[in-house]
Amino acid sequence: GDDSFEDVIFEAYGPNGVAILIVTLTDNRNRTVPNLRSILGKFGGALANKGAVSYLFDHKGLFLFSDLSHEDHIVETAINNGADEVDSKEGEIEVTCPLSAFDTLKRAMDEAGLIPASCELAMIPQTSVDLVGDEANRLVQLLERLEDDDDVQEVFTNARFIDE
Repeated sequence: GDDSFEDVIFEAYGPNGVAILIVTLTDNRNRTVPNLRSILGKFGGALANKGAVSYLFDHKGLFLFSDLSHEDHIVETAINNGADEVDSKEGEIEVTCPLSAFDTLKRAMDEAGLIPASCELAMIPQTSVDLVGDEANRLVQLLERLEDDDDVQEVFTNARFIDE
């Protein structure tokens, strides 16, 4: 067989109209598509056409810091090196930047000795759909099932889970 793998991003709607981007690496779309369709279908979701939900996300650099002791230093380094947002919440500092600033910001953080818990290029939702209780649980189960699929690399969604 032909061992050529390709990156394909599938767009989908989850339960409650949540937008989902599914990043896959597949050597056989004829296997991947029915699998995704079947998983989504079990949870009231469906594959969407290209462009249907991707416009709701921005492709950005995302840095997460879990050590808050250097918060001022992180904020200052981020702002001086092209970050567009710095958000402290739930014991984490989240820094986002445009793709064009990602390498610069990464280098600046390294040089400042600030080590992020994670740093990646991510799809950041522009707006979010708030879910609570059973609706939240159902989406969590769906996302877990998607991530368990061998072809799926990463899943992004615009859902925000609200504690009751």
